[in-house]
Amino acid sequence: MKKNACLVIEITETWIRLFYARHRGQQRVLHALRFARLSSDVFADISGFLKKQRALFPGTPPEAVLVLPRKWVMLKTFRLPAHQEAEIQAMLILQLPARIPYSLQEVVYSYTVLARNPDGYAHVLVALAPKDRVHKYWACLQEAGIRTRGLAVSSWGLSGWLAFQQTVSGAWPSEALSMLISVGMDETEICFATCAQVFYSRSVAFTAADIGPKTAFLIRQADLSLKSFRGQQENPPVARVHLLCFHAQARDLVSALERALAVPVTQSSSLENIPCQAKLDVPARHTRAGASLAVGLGFLFARLETEIDLTPPEVLTQAAQKHRQRSRLFFVLLLVAAVGLAGGVGQRRNAVKAAQVKVLDQQVSRLKPGIEAFERKRALINAFSQHRQERLFIPELVYRVHQLIPRRMGLKQFYVSSGGEVILVGDALSGPLLQAFQKGLLSEKDFFGVTLHFATQRTVYQQTRTHFKIGFKVAKDLFKERKDEKWASK
Repeated sequence: MKKNACLVIEITETWIRLFYARHRGQQRVLHALRFARLSSDVFADISGFLKKQRALFPGTPPEAVLVLPRKWVMLKTFRLPAHQEAEIQAMLILQLPARIPYSLQEVVYSYTVLARNPDGYAHVLVALAPKDRVHKYWACLQEAGIRTRGLAVSSWGLSGWLAFQQTVSGAWPSEALSMLISVGMDETEICFATCAQVFYSRSVAFTAADIGPKTAFLIRQADLSLKSFRGQQENPPVARVHLLCFHAQARDLVSALERALAVPVTQSSSLENIPCQAKLDVPARHTRAGASLAVGLGFLFARLETEIDLTPPEVLTQAAQKHRQRSRLFFVLLLVAAVGLAGGVGQRRNAVKAAQVKVLDQQVSRLKPGIEAFERKRALINAFSQHRQERLFIPELVYRVHQLIPRRMGLKQFYVSSGGEVILVGDALSGPLLQAFQKGLLSEKDFFGVTLHFATQRTVYQQTRTHFKIGFKVAKDLFKERKDEKWASK
């Protein structure tokens, strides 16, 4: 989803917003803004609203980006001892269940690497959303006949708005980190971001209607958010604060924020520097309230280089399968057409038919290598799956190793090397704990060849821990899947 979109659909607690842009020459211009308030029957309202907006599009609607509010998404930061993408993914699979109140099967998650440090560690930001809610909103767009190319989080729209403003005005360095306070109709989002990356964000129960009577609450939450962000050593310093609100009383809020945060504060309208068509219809209710529209505009006008995409894996798999089916069907139709033309060639049209058949044969020859490559990949995958069924039974191995791990010892990596050796990488609070764990491995009859590759002491947060790597091999009894009822009950 790196390329900016022409159609953005933003869903909040009580509103749905549609942002649509068209090209005027080389410039993208905001063509339409459509808002609707949601009732208790949310999904019916969304489908009905989107079906009414089909008249905006002269032909087939463009692919849309669906945006979820920050309130519905969990953000978690991790410091992982890895730089490679495969290692980061493996560590997240191991560590995520301990950090979230759900199982991995109940959520859709995506991540972005904030920084790769010279000490070998990576600073990673992970976004998670409930899978059932994501599927429901996705189905609403499909029912309305709108294709969806990605599911994003509102925080990255604020980063996109900041990037577009920097491109237009160049008023600040693109790498400078800003604190954006976007005051909306449902909530206020506080986001720490640069023009290229989101570092953290949170949702605050404060709306545009609360400016004045509850301004002190917003200032207190902004101060707490800034102190919490500065408390993390990995985070860069905050250069400025952007208040995205054009409410009549926002000027007093700017002065109060500058005194409380001791950081320069600028007030901006979310439509600032946005190219719009003449007589653009902006809903009066949002205009009078001074609510921010920066999220949708950021996705519409900015080219985001790093972006979280919460598209469910099942949807991506279905799209790939449909593409393969269309390719096969096209190939078959070309063959049928070629055979039909070859069989019905008349005497007076031999030259024309032969030329047409030649063109079809060329198209078939271009498609055939791709089909053959796909069949070879599928055969390789089937062979690999058959081979895996005869390999190590992972649940039994994990269960046996987990029984031996003493308290105050943790594993960071668990994998099988190319030589068939099971590798465990982790850390222990003390050397005797590591020795006890090694003795436990030696005592198991199904484990042999236990080898301590290394054990080094490190001091993390004023606490000395022993970092280790242990390898062992497994007896052949565990290399066959056990299907007895006793293991199934576990």
